[in-house]
Amino acid sequence: MFKIGKNKGVIYWVVFVSAISGLLFGFDTGIISGTILFINKELQLSPFDTSLLTSAALFGACISAVISGRIVDYCGRRHLLMFNALLFFCGALGSALSSTFQLLVISRTVVGFAIGISSYVVPLYISELAPFSRRGIMVGLNQLFIVIGIFISYVVSYGFSFGDHWHLMFGVGVILAIMLFIGLLLVPESPRWLMVIGREHAAREVLEMVRMASSNIELELFEIKESVSEQRKDWKMLLKAWLLPAMMVGFGIAAFQQLVGINVFVYYGPLIFTSIGFEDVSGAVLASLGIGAVLTIFTIIGLPLIDRWGRRPLLLLGSTGMTLGLLIISMAFWFLPKETWFFKGLLLISVTIYIASFAISFGPIGWLMISEMFPLRVRGLAMSLATATIWGTNMLVISTFLPLVHWLQLKGVFLLYSILCFLSLLFVYFLVPETKKVSLEHIEANLRMGKKSRELGE
Repeated sequence: MFKIGKNKGVIYWVVFVSAISGLLFGFDTGIISGTILFINKELQLSPFDTSLLTSAALFGACISAVISGRIVDYCGRRHLLMFNALLFFCGALGSALSSTFQLLVISRTVVGFAIGISSYVVPLYISELAPFSRRGIMVGLNQLFIVIGIFISYVVSYGFSFGDHWHLMFGVGVILAIMLFIGLLLVPESPRWLMVIGREHAAREVLEMVRMASSNIELELFEIKESVSEQRKDWKMLLKAWLLPAMMVGFGIAAFQQLVGINVFVYYGPLIFTSIGFEDVSGAVLASLGIGAVLTIFTIIGLPLIDRWGRRPLLLLGSTGMTLGLLIISMAFWFLPKETWFFKGLLLISVTIYIASFAISFGPIGWLMISEMFPLRVRGLAMSLATATIWGTNMLVISTFLPLVHWLQLKGVFLLYSILCFLSLLFVYFLVPETKKVSLEHIEANLRMGKKSRELGE
């Protein structure tokens, strides 16, 4: 058995293993943008088929996020993650072996089931294991792994783009799924979930495993026990008036994370770049690789700032940067000729500003805050519904992008997204609390006291 004070690296190992699920999330999300051009070429897809294939994973993610919320509160965080690793494996293998459009859609939907579960269970699991003083950066590591996964998908797409090997692009996900399953065999269950099912001794052992010698484990156990004893495990609790501030912040953050338009670049990056003058497919994929690099670099830069500067300052800074970046892109399309290098250079700079702003703000902090807002007894269910909001909004954005481009052209679409980014700025300023270095139990206590959403972190 691990001894308290002698396991300084255990919590980091737990976070690393669980975040591999984020790596798969990012890889399987991003790989479709690199494969879609080659799949179109081989299978002769119609525009409707292209949209259906692109949206298949989003549909699966939305469905699984809704139906698995009660499962994670019933069977535990770790067991659901292990089952999810198997879903990732089956979906990636099926995609790699698919020879028809129908099989490919089914396989991508299975991948979507896995992505939907991963997207909320991993932040939930990490937030319940991490010490509150480091919760921001540790939950944020999941977002870092997501963007690294996206970056890896672009590298893989570019590497195989010269031979049209889209089957092999999907197949890389099989290796990552095996790594995740093996790693999950070596991590503990969430101590907070163990307390919910009455296993206090096991919860104490897990806390002793993942906390430093200076930690007051008995106090943490007492706070968790108090939180559990005050609540019933009932979905109707989500309708209580005292939970409204948490619901407003959690679901609002979830919606705006997608309404700002980030996944337009993730899913349609090569298509966007080919439309503005990148003539060959490999060049467009390489430009998308730059998006992945910017996401990764600025996520790394932003993670230490989450617990140092706080959630609100980064969200405000990111919303401002995204608004300006998309506004410049829109104005460039309105007033500059697309054939000039100045136009392309300005566009790449503006896209970089936009991507970097998202990477330090709504990217990691969106997942973090929905893991912080809700009471323990319904945290799994509430997070699954918030995550379903993310995937539902994502599916809305992705499925409407091409029709909007046809109707408004790219200049109008990016102007629309810049307005939505500005609305996200107002939402954060007026409603979002600062939860830096505040325990999950303290946030819940503030909710029960009837505090406004801006005051939940006080």
